[in-house]
Amino acid sequence: MVLQRDREVPVFGLADPGAGVEVTLLAPTPITGSASADGQGRWMVRLAAMSAGGPYAMEIRASGRTLRYEDVLIGDVWVCSGQSNMEWPVTGALDGAEEIAAANHPRIRLLQVPRHASTKPRQDFDAHWTLCEPESARAFSAVAYFFGRHLHRELNVPIGLIHASWGGSAAEAWTPRQAMLDDPQLRSLVTTGQGGEEFDEDAQPKPHVDPGNEGVNWGWASNDFDDRDWDQMSTPGAWEATGLNIDGSVWFRRSVTIPDSWAGSDLELSLGAIDDFDITYFNGHPVGQTGTETPNWWAHPRLYRVPGSLVQAGSATLAIRVFDQWGGGGLMGPRSAMSLRGPTGESIPLDGAWKFRVELALPPAAMSSHTPPGSLFNAMIAPLIPTAIRGAIWYQGESNADRAFQYHRLLSTLIGQWRKLWKQGDFPFLIVQLANFRPRSPDPQPSTWANLRQAQQDVSQSVPNTALALAIDVGDADDIHPRDKQTVGERLALQALKVAHGKTIEADGPAFESMSIGDAEVRLRFAYGPLVVRGSALEGFTLAGEDRRFFNASARLEDDRTVVLSSAQVPCPIAARYAWADNPPSTLYNRAELPAAPFRGDDWE
Repeated sequence: MVLQRDREVPVFGLADPGAGVEVTLLAPTPITGSASADGQGRWMVRLAAMSAGGPYAMEIRASGRTLRYEDVLIGDVWVCSGQSNMEWPVTGALDGAEEIAAANHPRIRLLQVPRHASTKPRQDFDAHWTLCEPESARAFSAVAYFFGRHLHRELNVPIGLIHASWGGSAAEAWTPRQAMLDDPQLRSLVTTGQGGEEFDEDAQPKPHVDPGNEGVNWGWASNDFDDRDWDQMSTPGAWEATGLNIDGSVWFRRSVTIPDSWAGSDLELSLGAIDDFDITYFNGHPVGQTGTETPNWWAHPRLYRVPGSLVQAGSATLAIRVFDQWGGGGLMGPRSAMSLRGPTGESIPLDGAWKFRVELALPPAAMSSHTPPGSLFNAMIAPLIPTAIRGAIWYQGESNADRAFQYHRLLSTLIGQWRKLWKQGDFPFLIVQLANFRPRSPDPQPSTWANLRQAQQDVSQSVPNTALALAIDVGDADDIHPRDKQTVGERLALQALKVAHGKTIEADGPAFESMSIGDAEVRLRFAYGPLVVRGSALEGFTLAGEDRRFFNASARLEDDRTVVLSSAQVPCPIAARYAWADNPPSTLYNRAELPAAPFRGDDWE
């Protein structure tokens, strides 16, 4: 385990009611505290603040018994929370295999909070600290791991990472329920609409169970099956995005041409992530499958070996049976991970069109009721309080993008409540701004994701000891789960070094500061320069006049802090925006290679 340095550390647990409890940290100078268990057996001892170090032992004595914990470190502890992009594991990150192999950091410790929801605040959960090594890092949060690794390298102190996230969860699930009921602007989140129903832990809908593989009995895996009347689907991507709004099983088929030089050789079949489970065939023979035995199966990259005994020159058929138990389903990619690789490294790309047919259509399982307002705070955050921590990192917002108008108040309430209940002051709370996603539009369009990013930025500017880590340039148009978690983790770590440790470093990209208008041009002034253009030209800027219609603008650098905009379609501009889209071009940076934050220079609805 890791205990927080430089502040009083509460140690708490259960003992015989009324028993005296003594806790001793066997550091070079032993630190001891004592308390009595209350009538329910609960006790808490507060140890004096300690400097970073270890490993030490800790002994807890009560009712004539002694518990001894070895290998206790003193360092920085961070809570890492949010939805699926925080939950996304190292194994599914960019260069996941190499990152896992190198994940030997004995002074980084990992704690995975079990996914659970509850109607009332809980006091405990079943989990334990583990050493950061390849096997434990494999399924751990990639963003959290890369964040902790960067901090460990920069600070040279032990790092404890507590990961508590749930894919698809909304921010209100992580917010204390009573705080929302007490707020007239948030009360409807609890009483009506999404997640407003009463929550019964014992009556929650369960994920669909796979009834069995019928398609293989119908010949859908074989090379000679006639699939000419099957429909086509473009991959990667969730099949819901194509209008196939079902759970259940769907088959995908694709023909490839095997070169003569590959005959008789083992091949490497890479399919990226598949949501949720699959069994994959080559010319009718199963070559790999992934199920519940694999941690984070929905994000796990599929990499299967095709034995040379099955490989002949000419036409071959790949067939994949996908079973989706709830949520999005399909071949999730990314594109670069979908290929059939030959014996000398050459490959056949497998993204694009696949034939598909539904084997079993099930009604979509209701997911919102699994994480109604307050339920994840009760089960996954409340038991952590009052553990001493350095701060929290937060990657969430996709599930609230269509309600960005209330997100500023909701996230501010969440942060305020966590801090109030933890009773450790305004500890740092670092927010990942949503990544770029969805196809890029050539012209300005309304954007729910841009609105949500603005709400996140508003929080960072109005709530003390908060900051943004930008992901506006590391997303994927086709995948809501971009694989570059290294950049996100490192940018969070930069903000932690600045906010939590007071280091004078460049942690922010260019930030809009002011605007002036004259001669049909708009001049934008930025903080955190000097400005740098990435790419051949400045793009992503738009202008609007009195009619509030935005058009793409020409942009140029006037000096190292000023951008000048103009547009023939907007002769009298009054408003400017940058990167205001689901998936905008990101071209403005500073010399620290940090991107400019999206902004709008207007306050229009």
